[in-house]
Amino acid sequence: MARKLRQLIINRVDLVDAGANPGADVVIFKREDDNPKEASVPEEPEAVVEKVDETPPPELVPEPTELTEEVVKSLPAVVRQKLEEQETEIRKHREDSLRARAEAETERERRQQAELVKRASEELGHLPGTDEDKAKVLKGLVGLAEEVQQLAVQLLHAGDAACASLMQEKGDSQTTVETVDDEVRRMAKTLVTNGEAKTIEQATELVFQRSPALYERRRSENRTT
Repeated sequence: MARKLRQLIINRVDLVDAGANPGADVVIFKREDDNPKEASVPEEPEAVVEKVDETPPPELVPEPTELTEEVVKSLPAVVRQKLEEQETEIRKHREDSLRARAEAETERERRQQAELVKRASEELGHLPGTDEDKAKVLKGLVGLAEEVQQLAVQLLHAGDAACASLMQEKGDSQTTVETVDDEVRRMAKTLVTNGEAKTIEQATELVFQRSPALYERRRSENRTT
């Protein structure tokens, strides 16, 4: 059987959607001269090989058969059992995957909440409210634009600093002031410690004797209270 055809004159080349000889290599050369009689064919020309597409046309590809209830019932019992086992296994894998994904999401949220609570405690400790509530506020900022997030955090820090300053001022204003009774008691304890009096009552009388002005101040405070 001939393997090569030489010195042919091809007047027309038609393309078809499915070749009659799948897998064949078609080699075509362009002639050098318009005169086919004088055209010379090189012995070893550079061939342009076109690979025939072996893929069958779409209309020849059979459609997959859907496993309807009727089709499944028509299958042998052994095949039906295998299908049921496969479906059970696939369902189990799907449920395990969904469960693992949910657990991973829960763990991620727990770690994020713990980090936000720690941040709220360290950065916003002077603001009123629990650290958990402040963590919710910080979490709510995540969905906002970056510029808005930065501005909101700055405002929170400014509020925390203001609360810290107010608490400091309040603490300073509530510094304990020594009353007359406190002063008398302190002086009486000193006298007892130095051995000038045996009891606090004796020491208190001695304090009033030595400081009549202190005695008058004590009487004045008792009248106002």
